[in-house]
Amino acid sequence: MTHVGEPGEAIVELNLVIHGSTAPTPPVEALARALRAQALRRVGKRDLALHDEAVARQLSHDPDLLALLAPETRRPGQVAAPRLADLDIQPRSAWNARSPRRSGLDPMGTIRRLTVHHSATAIRSPSRSQAIASIRAIQMGHQKRGFADIGYHYIIDPAGRIWEGRPSQFLGAHVRRANSNNLGVCLLGDLRPRKSGAPSPEQTAALERLLLALMDQHGLTASSVQTHGEVGRGTECPGPFLARHIDDFRARLRSGLALGE
Repeated sequence: MTHVGEPGEAIVELNLVIHGSTAPTPPVEALARALRAQALRRVGKRDLALHDEAVARQLSHDPDLLALLAPETRRPGQVAAPRLADLDIQPRSAWNARSPRRSGLDPMGTIRRLTVHHSATAIRSPSRSQAIASIRAIQMGHQKRGFADIGYHYIIDPAGRIWEGRPSQFLGAHVRRANSNNLGVCLLGDLRPRKSGAPSPEQTAALERLLLALMDQHGLTASSVQTHGEVGRGTECPGPFLARHIDDFRARLRSGLALGE
């Protein structure tokens, strides 16, 4: 394991430990999150560090490990849902979205489910311009397949920026035969182990904020959050790293664990 004095490399390696295809034991994950929090603080990402420290506190009672954590995270707390309006979601105009086709846009109705995907496209760069190019390519690909618009309602890039996809008042096209009352959230990247691998810490932190805001807005519970692989059949989406993260997210929601302060 890379020493935390090399924060960039440490974050990458610890990310793989935390989100690996083989789940770490709670003590190992707690240590990995505590170390990743130190590395994140070194590169100025305090909010992400606070999130890791909060999770590490719940996974371990080792006093030596708790001593590594920031003092402000040692207070127990409950899950706090941000408001959707406060998430700085990039509008469709920011990625120069093409106009939807007039046919094929059906009303969403009451939202009862949130489904998490990966784009299965090769992008790891935090570049805004590359994120825009990737989202536009997804929209073009979906429309060539006959979709009215991009299939997902929200997209999260490797830097943690959240982008508006298909307007949420319209039925998406992201889970075959299961799009009704279902918002689609997609992380950019091919998150299978043999491809790009684990999502970035920025992506998973943004994903949790978005899911919490959507759950609060639509009155949903932890069981309403699912992965594509849980809803659809015959798909690897969104890969084992993200699937395990969603399992952990739901477990923390049910236990009332704070996701950060």
